[in-house]
Amino acid sequence: MSENTHNNSFDEAHSAPVSADISSEPTLDPDASLGVSKNELWGGVTRHDYIVDYIQEHEKLNGLECIGRGGMGTVYKAWDPNLSRTVAIKVLGDSIGRTRADDNRFRSEMQILSGLKHQHIVSIYDSGVTDRGDAYFVMEYIDGVPLEKYINDRKNKHIPFTVEEVCQLLAPIAEALDYLHSRQPEVIHRDIKPANIMVPKDYSGAVLVDFGISKTTESTKITSFDSVIGTRCYIAPELYDTASYQEETKNTDNYSFALIAFEMLTLHSLESLVNRHAWTTPHGRRLPANLLRLLSPANVSRHSDIGYVLQKALHNDPQERFTTATDFIQALSGRFISQNRSDDTRFYGAASENTADSGAYRVEKKKNKPLLVSLVGLLVVALVAAGLFCYTTFFQEKWEAEAASIAQAFPGLVSQAPGKPGWENAKCELEQPQDKEKARIACHNDEGLSYVIADFSDSAIRNDIIGVDDIQDEDKETLSNGLCTITSVERVEGDNHYFTLLPEKDKSRFAVLVYGTDSSQKRMNIPLCS
Repeated sequence: MSENTHNNSFDEAHSAPVSADISSEPTLDPDASLGVSKNELWGGVTRHDYIVDYIQEHEKLNGLECIGRGGMGTVYKAWDPNLSRTVAIKVLGDSIGRTRADDNRFRSEMQILSGLKHQHIVSIYDSGVTDRGDAYFVMEYIDGVPLEKYINDRKNKHIPFTVEEVCQLLAPIAEALDYLHSRQPEVIHRDIKPANIMVPKDYSGAVLVDFGISKTTESTKITSFDSVIGTRCYIAPELYDTASYQEETKNTDNYSFALIAFEMLTLHSLESLVNRHAWTTPHGRRLPANLLRLLSPANVSRHSDIGYVLQKALHNDPQERFTTATDFIQALSGRFISQNRSDDTRFYGAASENTADSGAYRVEKKKNKPLLVSLVGLLVVALVAAGLFCYTTFFQEKWEAEAASIAQAFPGLVSQAPGKPGWENAKCELEQPQDKEKARIACHNDEGLSYVIADFSDSAIRNDIIGVDDIQDEDKETLSNGLCTITSVERVEGDNHYFTLLPEKDKSRFAVLVYGTDSSQKRMNIPLCS
């Protein structure tokens, strides 16, 4: 594998927190994470003191000090006088290494992990089990800052990461994950999260750490089968499938990795933006419709592409995600679109019955009929969450032939050329048509108002794709101004309102979505009848 070179533009733009070094953490009670209080004695000494004495003696280390702890154990730092280097020691929780079988599994696991050689994966030097059953391993000490602290710093400053910063920081981790997943047997980390990614102070590239709960595809898990392993807000949805136990795979690692990128781009964990039921339902998650408003201003012009990439990386179906972590990073950086946009993946849920059952859409499906999706689900998720590739530029003088029909049908709504202002001074752009659409144009203005127009060629196709016959009376209203009649379907998501407008008669082949600032009032004045 080729050497990575990464510039320091991220650091130059935004400095890290002053006291971010993990070694400068406040005093910790190591016994708390070892499952025993300070006052509980193990043959006259606390478990912590026993472990420190044991490791220092058997590993020939000096000055063991606790520098971190978590649900899976405690991390120490020590000096190795023989090799003149600082090392880190991870002592796993007391559920590990208690039986001979546990000892054997742990040793087998460590043999595989110690064989990993990658510049962006922490090196494991040695491992062992104390006489009293405490499993531990000695690893490379990374003098740096956990990515978690960078993210928290940005949250405090309300400065989302740009796409470039995300790709710069996460590209080394993507390479590390792909390396793990290409091993024979395949190695699954199972706890990918910002706290387990260290950014060295010399900015030589982020390093993946903490393999205390990793597994291989040929090994038995150290932990039990009846629990979900990992950190809640970074767990893939299929691992919540209680009907049939789902093994962790490279897809679950890559999903967690994509969640980190989402959090960096929006300063929100995806879990915080969906309800508890949706989060723990295998097919209940989807991206927020207001993704545009969460991104850094530097990313707004690319929100469609970003939405597309995130929706694919965070697809509820593991088989629909990017094949590798590097593919995801390359896609996010923009080096993918012409290849990936050509597939038949539809991210608004049309291919999955489970999506409709999740409550994501308000239009119900009739029996013995293909899944029907409301235009709100079709356009909002495809535009804002999935993102659509804009394949025209601002330099075109007029719309392409297929899209010209939209501009001709709604001259007061759509600009007469791409990139020009339309209704409400919104800039309009051509976008790639979706399921059975002939053409699609999307417009956005600086005040936050957006609208999308789709041409389905004829009313029968439009009504079938949208599921007009299945829209309940309470979900729609009829608007009329004496010139034409429009059916309006409203969908509410949190504080956001989305309105699907369905013109009749000679414009019944079109559908329009209005959302964003003052969309409820603006739809009453939208120029669809002229």
